[in-house]
Amino acid sequence: MQFKIRHECIPLGLPEPMRIVALSDLHIGSWLHADDVEDVIKAANDASPDFIALLGDYVMASPEHAYEAARALGNLQAPLGVYAVLGNHDYWAGREIMKEMLEREGIQVLINERRRIVKGDAQLLLVGFDDIWWGIPAWRIALDGSESGVPVVVMVHNPDAALDERAQRVNLILAGHTHGGQVNPFGRFVIPSRFGRQHPAGLTRHGNVWVFITSGVGMVTLPIRFRCPPEVAVLELM
Repeated sequence: MQFKIRHECIPLGLPEPMRIVALSDLHIGSWLHADDVEDVIKAANDASPDFIALLGDYVMASPEHAYEAARALGNLQAPLGVYAVLGNHDYWAGREIMKEMLEREGIQVLINERRRIVKGDAQLLLVGFDDIWWGIPAWRIALDGSESGVPVVVMVHNPDAALDERAQRVNLILAGHTHGGQVNPFGRFVIPSRFGRQHPAGLTRHGNVWVFITSGVGMVTLPIRFRCPPEVAVLELM
């Protein structure tokens, strides 16, 4: 598989940088299988991330592919952990099945949960939200007890969570879902997000919050990508 590595630097006021790799939308099943994403997994590990954020839609829709997707993702390595949220396709496959398969591989699945990530003098609060189509993101998990000087980073599959007014009280939202349009012959025609063509992928500032949308790895509807290659996102939190 040919893919690109996207690099972004995001200022969060950390005393020392943290590096994240973000992956999303593998859609293991109809057109991609575990063997197809081996190089993606290797590139993620080779980036030497402090932790890894998995942003949902690991399977196409079938529960029988949950094990295959989890087995591939289980090869990811990061000293501060590998964390995942679930996307709409994961719910179609079965939320509990997907969650169990990922956790068997040592991946921490955050469904309206949070973890404190510490690296030397730097720390942040990492929050994983439920999918906004199939569940209810618990904003109180992100906002209650937040500490001055400790950035809050939210993982969620669908970037439309960033349009909630409460998002203005966090520092960074990481999302997938859009595929960056996936097939873009003369511009991006279909973006499954209210951000639409204005921001189908990449880093943007929405009011007070940084929003990063990865264009992901896999495919839906059509077994092709055009002018929107799969990507491994390497994010330097500064």
